[in-house]
Parts: sequence; structure tokens; C-alpha cells
Amino acid sequence: MDPFLWLILTVLDLLIFLVFAYVVISLLVSFRVLNTRNRIVYFIYDALFRVANPLIAPIRRRMPDTGSIDFSPAVLLIALLFLERVIIYFWPV
Repeated sequence: MDPFLWLILTVLDLLIFLVFAYVVISLLVSFRVLNTRNRIVYFIYDALFRVANPLIAPIRRRMPDTGSIDFSPAVLLIALLFLERVIIYFWPV
């Protein structure tokens, strides 16, 4: 495998993991399973928020209001997975 392709796919996989972790932690915080007054929990939540929010916010602004359910992280994950497949398909061998 080409090293540049490996690097691009690894970065995309890491980004997918971080967005998924942000979704899980934000759900745990909203259901009060995790308390953000704990410094470690707050640090992890804030770091994941700073990584995921710049990617989720433009999608969130363009999507219609669905009430309390936010589908923008799911749209972002599908878009990242699609981008990964497109890169693999069009990468010159």
C-alpha cells in the first residue's frame, strides 16, 4: 500500500473515531452519567468538542430542525466514510 494513501486513511479513521467518541461522551454528559465538573471528564469532553464541532457545526446549520435529536454527527460520519471510499477508489495504483 502506498504510504501516502495509508496516512490519509489513518487520519480519516482517527477523525471518525474522535467524532464517534464525541457523540458518545456528549450523550453520557447529557444523560448525567458523566459529570463535567470532574477535571478529567471536562478536559476530554472539551478536547473532543474542539475537534468535532468545527466539522459538525456547518452541517448542523444546514440541516432542518428535528427537535431534540441531532443527526449532524451521523451525516458527518457518513460523509467521512464516503470520502474514505472515494479516495480508495480513485487512488492511482
